[in-house]
Amino acid sequence: MDVNNTDNSNSTSNNTDDINVGSENSDMAMRTAESAKKSSSFSAWGIVLVVLVVIFLGASLYVTSKDSEDSFFGTIFGMLPIDDQDGGLENPELLTTLLAQSRAGEYGAALDTYNEVIESSPNPLEHAIATRNSITARYKTGGDDEYLEAIRDLKAIVSDKNTGLRQRIRSLNTLAGSYSQSGENPLVYQEMFSGEPFSQFVVPGNPIASIRNLYEWGYAVYPTPKAGVAIAGLYVREVINTPDMNDETKTSYIAQTKQYLSESAALKDRDSALQDPNSNQLAGYKVWRAFAIAALELVGETFYEAEYKKEYESIENDFKKVTNKEALQYKPFAHWMYATFLLLNGESDEVVSEEIEKAVDFYNSDTNKEVNEFAEYMRNWKEKMDFADEDFMTAEVVTLMSLSPKFSDFIENI
Repeated sequence: MDVNNTDNSNSTSNNTDDINVGSENSDMAMRTAESAKKSSSFSAWGIVLVVLVVIFLGASLYVTSKDSEDSFFGTIFGMLPIDDQDGGLENPELLTTLLAQSRAGEYGAALDTYNEVIESSPNPLEHAIATRNSITARYKTGGDDEYLEAIRDLKAIVSDKNTGLRQRIRSLNTLAGSYSQSGENPLVYQEMFSGEPFSQFVVPGNPIASIRNLYEWGYAVYPTPKAGVAIAGLYVREVINTPDMNDETKTSYIAQTKQYLSESAALKDRDSALQDPNSNQLAGYKVWRAFAIAALELVGETFYEAEYKKEYESIENDFKKVTNKEALQYKPFAHWMYATFLLLNGESDEVVSEEIEKAVDFYNSDTNKEVNEFAEYMRNWKEKMDFADEDFMTAEVVTLMSLSPKFSDFIENI
């Protein structure tokens, strides 16, 4: 799961993953407008140039208005010229088949379809969609080596000036979620940030901030609701993980968490990828949103005290209607997160145990246990237990094990 997973589309039309955000033309203007020539008179042509300069400045101010770091993100993306035209699809049937196979958990067949698309010399749009929608299949059939190659392919799409803006940002968001999907595999993290411009976003010793930087890089240019809630969750997660954070930074991070939550909610209804109740993106959006809200409550934002339980209860009901096996990989993570927040908020041992055991039940009923993402995440956690206390979520795994023999047995035997 990408406690950000693959940023898959539920459409292969020319409007794939379309978001009707007014900033897109402004962002393009910022990167492509030419400097206005000097004019010695107020001719009609001179007035037109003045208007263009005003539009250019307005676009620049829009992109850099969120906070002082966004100007940096915009500058770096400016190194990678963006063509906003997606072009047409030559093999829509193959792309539709690939998405259906991935959702059904037919990863071998999905990989075959992906290879067929690549062998057909796809245009940049088709290549980007096929790459994003095959990430999970490549990971689950080819292991680390194939997953690392898939990450390189995503980075190439992000850097490809012939690929449209929307697809490049979607690919960047998928890249940002790769570390979590891999179970926080250090090899994956290393590959994600190797080479320019990706290496510029690394915060030494702080994977949470590094991943957040990747998301914010794309969000500053082309905001999406899924990226917004992921950024929100990563800000407040760092607050919880840093008890000695100074008051000014803590206040800023909490404010940004709320801001991104608000913005992502406004974007949600305008994102076609989140209108499909069976989509990966919608599942990821809901899980990250619930996490951010529960974490805000945990850091003392009492407004969210009653909200976080409602969010998780709503997620559980929604998952009952989901048939997409990729989207369902979020389910055990939601149970684990909810159980951890219940524990930290002083709920009874019985209530906490009941919730975490739902994650185990999902694993036990999974017909693809060998590629279950929750099991992979916990397996990797076991291998780096000496680092567990660095994150408040993994720090409580041992406590959850002490409360539930069922969960303890799961951890010991995966």
